[in-house]
Amino acid sequence: MKMIYAVTLMVAVLAVYCAGGCSHAQELTLVQDGAPMAVIAIHPDANEIEREAAADLQSHLKIASGADIEIIETAELDALPADRIHLVVGSHHARAAGVDTAALQPEEYVVRTIGNRIVFVGSDIGDGEDDPAAAVKESAATVWAVGWFLDRQLGARWLWPGEVGTYVSAQATIIAPALDVREQPTIQQRKLRTGLHAEPAQENARLLTDEQKAQMTEELTAWKHRHQMGHRSTFKFGHAFGQWWELYGEDHPDYFAVPPKGQRPMRTERAKLCVSNPAVAEQVIAEWKEAGSPDNWNVCPNDGTGFCTCDNCRALDDPPNQDPTDVWRGQANLTGRYVDFWNRLIVEMRKTNPNVTISSYAYSSYREPPAGVKLNPGIVLGMVHTYHAYDEWKAWSDAGAQLFLRPNWWHMGGPAPHIPLHTQGEYFLFARENSMIGYDMDSLIGFWGTQGPLYYLMARLGSRDDLTVDDVIAEYCSAFGAAEGAVREYIAYWEDFTNRASYAVPAGGVVSVDENGLYEQTARKYDMNIHPIASSWPILPALYSDELLDGAEAILARAEADAAGDTAEVQARVAFLRDGLRHMRLVREVVALSDPRFRPEGATEADFTDAAARLQDLRREITPRHVVWGESINNYEIRRKCATGLAESGWIETEGL
Repeated sequence: MKMIYAVTLMVAVLAVYCAGGCSHAQELTLVQDGAPMAVIAIHPDANEIEREAAADLQSHLKIASGADIEIIETAELDALPADRIHLVVGSHHARAAGVDTAALQPEEYVVRTIGNRIVFVGSDIGDGEDDPAAAVKESAATVWAVGWFLDRQLGARWLWPGEVGTYVSAQATIIAPALDVREQPTIQQRKLRTGLHAEPAQENARLLTDEQKAQMTEELTAWKHRHQMGHRSTFKFGHAFGQWWELYGEDHPDYFAVPPKGQRPMRTERAKLCVSNPAVAEQVIAEWKEAGSPDNWNVCPNDGTGFCTCDNCRALDDPPNQDPTDVWRGQANLTGRYVDFWNRLIVEMRKTNPNVTISSYAYSSYREPPAGVKLNPGIVLGMVHTYHAYDEWKAWSDAGAQLFLRPNWWHMGGPAPHIPLHTQGEYFLFARENSMIGYDMDSLIGFWGTQGPLYYLMARLGSRDDLTVDDVIAEYCSAFGAAEGAVREYIAYWEDFTNRASYAVPAGGVVSVDENGLYEQTARKYDMNIHPIASSWPILPALYSDELLDGAEAILARAEADAAGDTAEVQARVAFLRDGLRHMRLVREVVALSDPRFRPEGATEADFTDAAARLQDLRREITPRHVVWGESINNYEIRRKCATGLAESGWIETEGL
């Protein structure tokens, strides 16, 4: 549960805050009929996060009321008129206002009314491993303190990065009740992987100026901070043995996976280990001890295929002695060998450090939970599975694992409006209520104009324990003013199609969700790989028909008509959705022109080249507004060889892909 403390004159009790109706509460009027009645104060030595929090408070109060509330230094407060309200941001002045910042736990934040002041302060932390000076950016708790107020008191909603995605309800007079809030995010790690920062994979994939890129990065950072992205956990994940072949391959080939007969050993950074070999566990422990026996050690297997087929490893699997070729390819159940490996490691390591944990993934051919097998205390697993794997999550938890949600769900659908809001959201809530200690979503590629409701949903559920999936959808739609009803219909339209499509899920190999769903039916019809990373782009012309897209366009046309008499911001939000669908249509056109199965009769390679150029022009136009992250998408398409003009696949002369 979130830690929420309130200290009163009677006794220290748990409470969220005392609303204005309480007899002892002191309401403070911050803005009266558009006129500022308060100032925002920060210390001259305030850090970057504290200054960001102060700027957030100032800008959102202005959006809500039109009032220009000045930011001053705390030393100037004593000279102000007695009736001026002080909004004090940051730790330097908090102790003087009665907040013991030294007592704050990592990522805790406080919002407290004291006399004519409201104090906003948080324990801003980071891991600091690479750059201690930048560590404060990891968890921006002071921003969250301000965000708590903006969310609960002003109704602020951050749909997507940037001004258009920021909504605050209009209120000419702003009155704050007496507040006494102390909170810490429930979930220890909250992470949405984003690709905006990456450099373009090739020069012709570059769409932004340096100034545009910097502005977008700043807006994304603010969006993530406002949604409480960050962590206080010590758990590390990621492929742990990428250097092992280089370090030990020559002297200790026995450390590495034995291939099936006739297959060459894997001698790369993705080489798998022979985990049944006691010498492998001994070397892992030796490296850990050399690093100082820290409280957590990452033992995630390397990605890809090439699992050990030796008799000892295969004997540990369930069932034992599966076909060596299937084992090598990762097409067998290999959970048993890894559970054995983890259990042996943690027992030996805890003889040196009783508090140590080891972290790994439940992924690929070792994602299925063991039947009747228990994990020793201290094993933390990042589960990579579908959003239907309720039984699997519960079984891993019952086996003794501490669990992180580490899905690949957002690699599905390409640029289309793939928004399984209730199915993903309800699974997230289930995991959160069943011992989830962190989440790490891979990857937010940047299709905000089509998949933004899903991004917002997960960010919101990760920071607000009290909201349901329907609550968050309602929040999102309410920001569209007079077009709220039509936007709700538009989102429901695409969620319904998403459910009927039933994309297969990438989870270290493909996991079928519904072989009779539209996605798998269409993939079989055109002899496509059902893996969504392989086929989310090629399948677009077949799965997303003109009739389907025209139906969506008709709903957006009604939304535009409804928004015509509303504010410019509401109209811009509807246009944002329109541009997202426009981008998806053009991607579909380019893919269709590339593929003889879908290419219009008489179309030429010049038509494909022209459409691909128009696609890049559109991305250049809409990327600065976050409708799509064009450079991130270009990088993804180049890596996955999607036929959109920059990747190697491009124009196809012969039938098939």
